[in-house]
Amino acid sequence: MSDKKLYKSPDKKICGVCGGLADYLNIDPTVVRLVAFALTFFSLGMAMLVYFVMAFVIENPPMNYSELYTNTSKRITKGQDKKISGVCSGLAKSLNIDPVIIRLGWALLTIFTVGFAGITTYIVASIIMPEPDVTVF
Repeated sequence: MSDKKLYKSPDKKICGVCGGLADYLNIDPTVVRLVAFALTFFSLGMAMLVYFVMAFVIENPPMNYSELYTNTSKRITKGQDKKISGVCSGLAKSLNIDPVIIRLGWALLTIFTVGFAGITTYIVASIIMPEPDVTVF
């Protein structure tokens, strides 16, 4: 049996629950956060209650957290080929496809849901996705 334990993550947006789950499962925290948003949206907020119960129950990370949990998953970040916020280009880069395909899909989602799902999802993704690490020389 593994000695791995679930902790809140210091890489947090609200309480560190999604980041902690991502570290525990060794997946990108952005994916966990988007799934949490979708569950909250489709459960009419009940998933948010579960989130705050988890935030209360899960322990804070120990001082050596970064030594215990090194998340080696590939991070989805906002892209540098921005039209608005970089969400579509970041997703395209992580999926290794042309950003135009993602932008077209997002536009269709927005049109067919009368703006609600496409715009709401884009705003949430823009808040959740981290900026890319850019080194300028």
